[in-house]
Amino acid sequence: EDAPGVCEGKLVLSSPSDPRYKEVLWFFMNLAANHSVQVEGEGIEKKFEGSSADEVAFVEAAQAVGVTFFSRTRIPGTSSSEVVVKGPGSKDFTFTILGEIPFSSDRKRMSVIVKHEGEYWCLCKGADNIMGPLCDRPLGGSLGLSLTHYSKLGLRTLVIASKKLNDHEFVEDWLARWKEATVAEDREREMARIAAEVEHSLRPAGVTAIEDKLQDGVPEAIVTVKAAGIRFWVLTGDKTETAVEIAKACKLFTENTTLAYLVNCSSESQALQLIEEAKKTIEGQPDGGLVLDGTFVQQILTSKDGRPMLYELAISSQTCVCCRLSPQQKRRLVEMVKDMNRSGITLAIGDGANDVPMIQGAHVGIGIRGKEGNQAVQASDVAISQFRFLVPLLFCHGRRAYRRVATFICYMFYKHTVLAVGDIFFAHQITFAAKIAYPEWLNSAFASVICGLPVVVVVSLDYDIPDEVALARPDLYIEGLRRMRFNAMILVAWMLSALYHGGLAWMVPNLTVGSLDPDETEFWYASCVSFVLCVVFVNFRLWMVAESPFRKETVLIMLFSFLCLIVTLVVLAETPLGDFMQPQIEGAFVGIFSDQRYFLPMFLTPLLLLLDLAVYQAVAIFDPYPLTAAKRQLWWSQRNKDKVSKASGDLQSW
Repeated sequence: EDAPGVCEGKLVLSSPSDPRYKEVLWFFMNLAANHSVQVEGEGIEKKFEGSSADEVAFVEAAQAVGVTFFSRTRIPGTSSSEVVVKGPGSKDFTFTILGEIPFSSDRKRMSVIVKHEGEYWCLCKGADNIMGPLCDRPLGGSLGLSLTHYSKLGLRTLVIASKKLNDHEFVEDWLARWKEATVAEDREREMARIAAEVEHSLRPAGVTAIEDKLQDGVPEAIVTVKAAGIRFWVLTGDKTETAVEIAKACKLFTENTTLAYLVNCSSESQALQLIEEAKKTIEGQPDGGLVLDGTFVQQILTSKDGRPMLYELAISSQTCVCCRLSPQQKRRLVEMVKDMNRSGITLAIGDGANDVPMIQGAHVGIGIRGKEGNQAVQASDVAISQFRFLVPLLFCHGRRAYRRVATFICYMFYKHTVLAVGDIFFAHQITFAAKIAYPEWLNSAFASVICGLPVVVVVSLDYDIPDEVALARPDLYIEGLRRMRFNAMILVAWMLSALYHGGLAWMVPNLTVGSLDPDETEFWYASCVSFVLCVVFVNFRLWMVAESPFRKETVLIMLFSFLCLIVTLVVLAETPLGDFMQPQIEGAFVGIFSDQRYFLPMFLTPLLLLLDLAVYQAVAIFDPYPLTAAKRQLWWSQRNKDKVSKASGDLQSW
């Protein structure tokens, strides 16, 4: 069933005697002719394809009332094309497209110069704040009321206008100069200057309103992300009223939000005054929101004093909505936040070409695949198909990635420091003579073969909590925002642990069963024992910080690491290849595992790691990470659930 507006349009166009017939027909003719849409397919399979979903919607709306864009044909030997529009009825209308002034994010309008029934016309469509000054009369009366009404409904509005060009010679001269401007050195400026010669004194034909329909789950996703302590800024090119209504629909603004408007600004002094007024408006309010527009942003971003004032005001509010922004203004706002908060992380998410500068300007850019094209996706770091997928991207993938990367970095520093501490201690023992503490080939195998793979497997395959629990607990994301797992104190703790473990691994065997003379067998046997202790300490530390220490993958990779250690020692100490590569430790494998003098330090020293485990468990109990507390709660709830299930089963049996 057709919508009421479509029915009324059909009714008017079916009666040429209707006084509104000519105006309504001309309005839909504009929609059917002024676009870059192509017709694909034939017959009932015919459909419209275009780079802009809005233009396709305009053409489909015109078709719904009986004015159908039928074909677009290139005229041989020229750069012009011929557009055929059918209806209403069986009548065909032909528009010869002589020149096209394309839409851009700065112009916010599109025009075509056409020849129709022997007359030349300039057909134009664009944003109302741009089209208003270009029309021959103010956009007041019914047009103005309609624009305001549609904007308050959260619809995206455009003004459709046209102008008859009476002078044939002017058109020919203008087209020639337009072609020159498109290849000029200062192309953008020349095209804007030539376009201004025809884009004025336009006669409004009507307005359009398109619903930028929210995807499923957008309001819920925004509420969830805000609950994690992430600040939301909406940067859009829509009208102020439209942006505010969309923000309310998305639950960015609630009924309790106190809004401060910083709009319609014409000077820097006025922009600073608006900031002071906004401070008073939202001061002391638990839920304050800001509404900015492009005129204010243009003035404030060029002010040395205004930039920090705007940032402080925005930080004091919960949400900020910026309207009527150009793509470059979006990027400059993102860069302002980066400059003012060096420790903060900015994330930009968008789905259209207008969002590309903003996506490129943020630390992390996310593109949404949609009807607006693939420009945003191509410019992004991560691509998703729907906005609601931002929640699992942050709370599942992002949260785990932060924890894994933090553990990986700390562990790598720790691992290499443990081994290096032995060389440092030995260098002091022999007053910095040119000697090494550990055999060279064991050193090489330590980082690559023996201890290289476990950290990759553990941090990649470990498992903390189910996704459904992570999605229901936005507070877990606070670990990354507050840098709980990677900061100066954490790194210092890892390094102190490395000094302790490395020193313990070297000094105990060297002082009990070793010597300081590298020419003696005892020194290299003790060195091999110290090396084994390093591997034990390093693997135990990794096992201790693993989120799933008893998982099959974790246990197997630890066993694999010790197997690699044994194989490396056997090859280097007990084979002819080892005699060639590392002759100093010949017979060391059998020696350290058969002689009680070496065997006891190698197996008793790791017992001191119980102290590390006790300290780690004490910290986990008295000052746990949010994730640790959540895992504990999950474990207790599961245990209680199992008890209830068991009791219920026993009762049924009884």
